[in-house]
Amino acid sequence: MSRSFSLAELADLLGAEVVGDGDVEVGAVRALADAGANDLSFLHNPKYAEEARSSGAGAILIADADSLPGRNLLLCPQPYLAMAKALELFHPAEKPDAGIHPSAIVAEDAVVDSTASIGPQCVVAADSRVGGRTIVDTGCVIGRGVEIGSDCLIHTHVVIEEGCRIGDRCTIQSGTVVGSDGFGFATVDGVHHKVPQ
Repeated sequence: MSRSFSLAELADLLGAEVVGDGDVEVGAVRALADAGANDLSFLHNPKYAEEARSSGAGAILIADADSLPGRNLLLCPQPYLAMAKALELFHPAEKPDAGIHPSAIVAEDAVVDSTASIGPQCVVAADSRVGGRTIVDTGCVIGRGVEIGSDCLIHTHVVIEEGCRIGDRCTIQSGTVVGSDGFGFATVDGVHHKVPQ
């Protein structure tokens, strides 16, 4: 769910300075070529200066006001970083409620912090631990003896194999397998012998 902000509000939230009309409302972040009157865009590479001058953006994040005279601007030393922060403001990530989904399978001796969220169709094996405020999204498999720290985001269909340790504030993207067996063979007299990884 997105929302709109005035330039003055955005300036406060992003640590920027308004040049132009602080009452202008913007509701999305778009590339210079695609931006319209109600969009915020950004210029951080001088090679796109001409595109910025012809952009229909209602406002532009920029480090130097002199390059775009007469435009509504948000001045900040790092426009690209400010754009990333603006995207988070316009499209905040939805967080699931804490708790274990009824379709999840959690071993009796697994320890899941009461503020963590275990999503639908997840499996948390024996002797595993999931820390505070960690989100384990749909369809993940947490193997035996795994430890996951606090404030982690484990996206959909991640597999964390037996005995792995994940620290605090980690994000693991969808479909990742952590701790899978490596490729190792000892070949003796033409016979391949698997080397445990």
